Amino acid sequence: MKEWSVCLDSAIHAGFTYDVQVNRFSPVEIVLLNTGYGGSRYDWEFEGGVPQTYEGRTPPPVVFTGPGLHKIRLQVSNARETVEFADTLFVLPALSVDFAWQPGKDDYDMEAPLQAEVSARCESALSYSWKAAGARIENDTSAHTRIYFDKAGVYDVVLEAANGKETKRVTRSIHVLENSNLYKMTDLQFGITTALNTVGGYYSSENRNVLTTEEITGDKGATIDFVFWGLPGFGQCCFLSPDAVGLKALPDIPQARHSWLINKADFMTEALFDEMENDEQLRQLEIRENCDENLNVYFTDDSIPHFVLFETYDHRKGVIKVKEFINAGKDSYILVSIKVQKESR
Repeated sequence: MKEWSVCLDSAIHAGFTYDVQVNRFSPVEIVLLNTGYGGSRYDWEFEGGVPQTYEGRTPPPVVFTGPGLHKIRLQVSNARETVEFADTLFVLPALSVDFAWQPGKDDYDMEAPLQAEVSARCESALSYSWKAAGARIENDTSAHTRIYFDKAGVYDVVLEAANGKETKRVTRSIHVLENSNLYKMTDLQFGITTALNTVGGYYSSENRNVLTTEEITGDKGATIDFVFWGLPGFGQCCFLSPDAVGLKALPDIPQARHSWLINKADFMTEALFDEMENDEQLRQLEIRENCDENLNVYFTDDSIPHFVLFETYDHRKGVIKVKEFINAGKDSYILVSIKVQKESR
């Protein structure tokens, strides 16, 4: 009779779970729970972690800072075999804080009162807080909001962002200028009658641009302040009130309003125009009272520069400076600068 001794090892298994502390924004700390068994040795490897390796059944908390995927490995071994288990951890980027801003549509000149549109440019942020001493903030906890500056000055706008783990801030200065009550536009093109659908000839100070005939849709007709009418060769040119274009055989403008124009303002000079940094000179002009209603008052390309005065339906006064006559066949146009009051006063 023979006897054999048989030594049976315990079953061996590798496995673990982990708990993310706070959140997955870098730096991420995890606490591991070893679910393996049957081994006499436990070897851990934490790719990109601190520590990077550990020998023992229960590792200490591990910290990962680099964003992206990190592999975690556990090897469980006894005298005869080794088994392995692996998992991955995804780390989100660390908090970064920045913001962009731009003046509102009507505040390109940076003059008070000014509305600024601000937008957070943050990564890994969960909350936002805006501050601007001396200004009014529409929503101080939104990622995108508006800030209103009633007076001229230099304002520090502060954005503070947090993600439950970190809080960071950035500050930018916005310089708001004194209110000149004057909009200034340069190098606008007004096409002759054959260029109204290409270059355009309908000016809207509300939109601060020149529209073509086809662009005057919906309520846009009510925003037109004046219209350029010019024959090929520039033999006869003038600016018209929007409600008078039919007298020059142009299509009627829907919801047209009345403006007053003086197509020959002989007293205006280039020096006076260039020196106009606010609306003081414009306030002194009596345009409606001296408006020449004769539609046969024209100007030509013989005199450069040429000046035209106007007053809009809501009594904002302005000056048109015709700087150049550009011959381009049926797409010929004049090049002008305009200064007009923001508000009547």
